[in-house]
Amino acid sequence: MLTIGSRSFAGDESLGILTLPKKLKSIEEDAFYDCRLLTLRGRQEQAVFAKELNLPFILMDEKISVRELQLPVILLLKEGQQRGLQLTVIPEEGDTSALIWRSTDNTIAQVDEVGRVTACAAGAVEVTAELPNTGIKARTFVVVASPVLPDGEYIHLPAQLREVSNEAFAECAFARIDLRDTAIQTIGDHAFWNAKGLVSLILPGDLKDIAPNAFEGCPNLVILCPEEGTTLPLLKAIPRLRITTY
Repeated sequence: MLTIGSRSFAGDESLGILTLPKKLKSIEEDAFYDCRLLTLRGRQEQAVFAKELNLPFILMDEKISVRELQLPVILLLKEGQQRGLQLTVIPEEGDTSALIWRSTDNTIAQVDEVGRVTACAAGAVEVTAELPNTGIKARTFVVVASPVLPDGEYIHLPAQLREVSNEAFAECAFARIDLRDTAIQTIGDHAFWNAKGLVSLILPGDLKDIAPNAFEGCPNLVILCPEEGTTLPLLKAIPRLRITTY
């Protein structure tokens, strides 16, 4: 590529770092109009492009600073199970060589240097990914349950939980989950997608939003919620749900 033309990336507010092609000769003045997060990256002689456009510039061999880390809100495991945590780095080229993983209780769940969690004993812990001395940290709740629960017993999730994010319990292997004691306000897209073994879910009465596809692929599910409050009308707006009140 020899030229980045007029308004090529205009309005792309999510564009973070753009690595310039080696043979680039010119960039039109409005090529990156309203790209508020943009940083150009290239060879030393390409710094002139950034100067002309009044944009930040980093060299190809320069480490890129991380602005934000993100983890899923919650991870639900059985004793003995292992699962890798999906860490989102913003920008994705950011330098995470100093990243440290921690669990608040290694007797319940351990996490290794690549974010793989091992469930050791029933309970709930917080797992964090942190870049030291930057204040940049992401956290997730890890809930560990016994492999075989007595009939009728529910898994109770932590009170600190504020949302059930997108696909949080997708293909969940547990039969009964109780969210009454949590602080959740929203249930996201496909939150319980394809959780075929889930037969009972107890919700608090004050939810603010439930995605219409939150319970797709849950043929055996019965949802329990209070008769009073905002949750019941939200559930009734979703077709083909089986709902009972408590």
